[in-house]
Amino acid sequence: MIHMPTHFRVPGERTTVAPPTPPSSASNFETVLKEQTSPPAAALPPAPSSPSLHNVAALPNGGLMVDPTGNNALTGGTISYNPNYYATQQAATQLAGQLGGTVVDLQGQISNNQAEYFIHLPNGTTINAGNLLAVLNNSFFQENSRVMDGKIAEVLNNDAVGSPQPGAGLFSVTNGHVTYDALRQT
Repeated sequence: MIHMPTHFRVPGERTTVAPPTPPSSASNFETVLKEQTSPPAAALPPAPSSPSLHNVAALPNGGLMVDPTGNNALTGGTISYNPNYYATQQAATQLAGQLGGTVVDLQGQISNNQAEYFIHLPNGTTINAGNLLAVLNNSFFQENSRVMDGKIAEVLNNDAVGSPQPGAGLFSVTNGHVTYDALRQT
């Protein structure tokens, strides 16, 4: 193998080369080590800009009340109600905060023995917080995030089959993250 020089010295030309400076302390070594072992900033996943609705569904009992009941007007006894209509106050408050809405207790609508939390949305509709959690907790919808997002958007936009009329503006849902555009329509 023939070794070829990578640079040539021209005869009569003066060149000066500074000797390499060794690291002066252990801190330089630590800095170099950190630079070489730290992952690049682009490799880290971006932080979500808003919390996901899925965080609320991760609350105990899926954010739903345990064993809601009501009064039976015919017998005077107590009857069990479907928990999918009864979100806890904590879950309703978190959902309302993420949706830009306000929580209201509509317990007096029927013979409830506990609160029944609804959310007044910025599009003018009012939804049952428990119904939204029922969609989030549905194992069939959880298998496909696009189906889940579509069902959540139907509830928020009040455009599911049988809904009286859609609200003003448009909610969009992507992987549980909700955005609202007051100027768009369904």
